[in-house]
Amino acid sequence: MNTKETPPKAFSMTEEEEINDILEHLPSEVATQVEVPSRGKFYGSNFDETLVSVRPMTFEDEKAIVTAQNSPDIDSANLLLSRCVEGVDTESLLLIDKLFLILKIREVSYGSDYKVVILCEKCKNENTLSIALDQLNNNLIPEDYEDPVTVELKRIKKTCKVRMPRVTDEKYLANPERVLDHLWRFIPEIAGNQDKGVIAKVITKLPIADLHTITNTISNTKFGIQTDVRYVCSKCDSHNTITLPITPNFFSPN
Repeated sequence: MNTKETPPKAFSMTEEEEINDILEHLPSEVATQVEVPSRGKFYGSNFDETLVSVRPMTFEDEKAIVTAQNSPDIDSANLLLSRCVEGVDTESLLLIDKLFLILKIREVSYGSDYKVVILCEKCKNENTLSIALDQLNNNLIPEDYEDPVTVELKRIKKTCKVRMPRVTDEKYLANPERVLDHLWRFIPEIAGNQDKGVIAKVITKLPIADLHTITNTISNTKFGIQTDVRYVCSKCDSHNTITLPITPNFFSPN
């Protein structure tokens, strides 16, 4: 009696079937819905914050930002936002929402842990930190907050309306000198006057204290993701505070 097992029948797979077989455990790229720090309050009546979705980066996304890094005319972070975020126009994003979404893309793509090497300010020792992106504080804008916000210029005893910066304003915030040259763009009204020519000339005559009131309002960091990270040096035990570094390598696994 022949007890040999009958060999399984050979069968051929199509190329697509072979690819699907190899990638059978491929993680899903289902987008994650998020609430941005601004709550979507200032994106118009058609905006619905529940529609802001963030999906993980793909091979094509990484290829695109690597290419963008070699072009001075393309902002790789903005490019990535336009590819991985749906529900809001990238150019109209408030900067506090942009930062939140950049960190969220990194988190859903590689996980919440972000490792970075930091030099101690005191002893210059290299410290390897593991920062949990999902544990960073995210301060939402209050429901009653307004944009532009009215501030008091105490030295000239007048009020001024200052709006929050958006992605389209980034070129005006490149350095302190450029900020001062374009400060008028962020002021819709001063002392009830909305004439941009008048506002621009008034700014050049403001006391430094009132100028700082305006610039501090524009650069307000109390809302959105809080990126200050505290750590103790592993060598000298000194306490340090750094701002979360977001370099081109931020969008790569570590």
